[in-house]
Amino acid sequence: MDALSATKVVEKELMRWAFGPNSVVPLLAPWLADHRPHNVALEVTQPVLVPSDGGTAELDAMIWPVGDPTSVTVLEAKRIRVDADTLITEQIGGLQGIREGIEQVRSHVRLGFARVYLTLFVTVDSRKYSGGYWVGGGLPHSLSKQIIAAVQSATDGLDIGVLVFILNQPVDKDVLLGGGFGLLHSRPAPSRCQPDALTARIRAFIDSESRPAV
Repeated sequence: MDALSATKVVEKELMRWAFGPNSVVPLLAPWLADHRPHNVALEVTQPVLVPSDGGTAELDAMIWPVGDPTSVTVLEAKRIRVDADTLITEQIGGLQGIREGIEQVRSHVRLGFARVYLTLFVTVDSRKYSGGYWVGGGLPHSLSKQIIAAVQSATDGLDIGVLVFILNQPVDKDVLLGGGFGLLHSRPAPSRCQPDALTARIRAFIDSESRPAV
């Protein structure tokens, strides 16, 4: 097997791929943004986040309607890796990443962003068991249930939304070129009134950037 395993693709690359110019995410989760054109920024730091906030130093993704910095959605990304051994043992070692993500989304909620999402990518390397076919392999139902149950338990009662994407690599090709991508589980985020001080930071960031609406 020569292609890079799906389990080796890092969060930043997954977010660039999923929320980039050719994103299919709006088709999978159309409620992420309203009917207005919207912008997406990845790996957002200052002036939106500053050290005195006491939380994370970076937003993995920020989505906002064009011309409306008062309604910003932020997403914090984590991976859950499922390799060939995991498909047999069904012992998922990456579930601790959910707990880390929870602490980060709590920080975003405290700052007051209009909507906050924990975004998980389940990356599945099923090449060993697919028989070389695009429709082969994949995530067994038992593992899907285990992951969803862990996510629901970790996020129960939190004022956030949840997105669990699955990215399957059934053949020996770059998973970002031809893998199977879908939405495994989701929960829309509740909206809150964004503080004026945070909106001012976001507006300063938008003014310093030049990006096309999508």
